[in-house]
Amino acid sequence: MNSQDGSLCIFIRNFYENITGITGELRDITVGHPTISEDCNNIIQLSEEAAFIDLNQASFYKKIANIAIHILYVSPLKTAISKTGPLNQYLKVEEFKALRATPNHQNAIVAIFYAIHLLNQEIDNKIEVSCHSLSELVQTLCAINMHDENETNLYQSLISTTKHLALLLEQITYKTNSTLQYQLCPGDL
Repeated sequence: MNSQDGSLCIFIRNFYENITGITGELRDITVGHPTISEDCNNIIQLSEEAAFIDLNQASFYKKIANIAIHILYVSPLKTAISKTGPLNQYLKVEEFKALRATPNHQNAIVAIFYAIHLLNQEIDNKIEVSCHSLSELVQTLCAINMHDENETNLYQSLISTTKHLALLLEQITYKTNSTLQYQLCPGDL
C-alpha cells in the first residue's frame, strides 16, 4: 500500500464537497495548516512514523485502520456536514440529527470512507456501508476522548480502536469477498 502518493489529499478533495455539501477553498475547512495537502501529508507521515500498532506485523486491514484512526486523531476538518448536503438525503432524520450532534463527525466520516476507498482499491467486489451503520460507527469512533490528558489512557484507547476498526473492515470486506476470508473455525469446537 503506497500511501505517499497524495491519495488522501485527492480523496478528500473529491469526496468532501460531495458528502458534506460544503463548497469553497479546502483551506477554509481545515485546521492547523494552510492547505489540505499539508494536512494530508502530515497525517500519512504520522500514521507511518507513530503508528498505533506494529505495522511490520500488521494485516492490510490494520494498516488501513491505523491511517483512519490517525485521520480522526489529527482531525484536519473543522466544518460540520451541512443540513442540506447530499449525505442528508440518504440518512433518516434521527440518524442525521445524531450524526450532526456528534462532535468531530466530519473527520470520522472521511476516515471511514477513506478506509473503504483503500480497501476497494485492493479487492474485486467493492464494499459499501449502510447509512445506518455509518451513523453508528461515526458515533462510536467519536466517543474516543482524543484530548485525554492521560497520554497512556489515550494511547491505549487509540490502539484498541485501531484493532476494533480493523476487525470491522475485515468483516465488511468478507461480506462481498468471501474468498479473501481466513480459514474458518469449526462451529462445533
